[in-house]
Amino acid sequence: MSDTSDETEIPDELERFVKNLEREESEGHWGFTVYTTYPIPSTATSTLEASTDEAFDKSVCERFQSYIAAYLRFEAEKPYGVKIPLHIEYIRLPSASLYDARTHFRAKYGWPVKYQEGKEERTHEHHDMRHRYFVVINEETIKTLFDAPEAIAKIRRGLDYREVTEKEDEIVITVVQVDYNEACEGIIFATASRQPTKGSSDCTTFYSYIKTTPRWLKEIWLEIIDMDVQFLFKHKDHVYKGGW
Repeated sequence: MSDTSDETEIPDELERFVKNLEREESEGHWGFTVYTTYPIPSTATSTLEASTDEAFDKSVCERFQSYIAAYLRFEAEKPYGVKIPLHIEYIRLPSASLYDARTHFRAKYGWPVKYQEGKEERTHEHHDMRHRYFVVINEETIKTLFDAPEAIAKIRRGLDYREVTEKEDEIVITVVQVDYNEACEGIIFATASRQPTKGSSDCTTFYSYIKTTPRWLKEIWLEIIDMDVQFLFKHKDHVYKGGW
């Protein structure tokens, strides 16, 4: 795939993504937090040549970031000349639940409870995407992360990024909503029954998160801006890969 020419038209989706990044706290940068919550490995693996949890986690974070960076390189920079600075903050929280990670995130960034309770309007600091969602790499991610091929370094002319990275879609990550009240134990937003039961087949229940894969993260980021994450959610085991 060759570099862009002046006549190459930037796709609407990419243009919209870049424009929305201008609203972030770090203007023009794609920044988000990733929690690695898988348990501390009991033994090192020969594949990773890691003897400590710190070394193992470093390899996990580098592997994840390589997929995101490759996506931006071959879907934005190479064909259209659009460079998107990537700032990912990694936080290690072994064996943490989504509730634990959310609690830690709120405490770290001073998320005021009064905003959540609707007693006061959010400031920009807590309203941008950087502070509304974070990503979790858990045990499910680890089971798929190192089985996938390494992030691509180049694409042969005539091939499409999506085609050559199809196997990466087995890597499952979790996108978590920060502004969510755990006490509600699920939010029903679609139902075929007058008296639906949360989590049942007669309704759609949102539990504050959605699963996806690294190469769909940008798309889901845009969908969240347009519709919020609840409207993308189908059921707990659904992995978002575009569409509905």
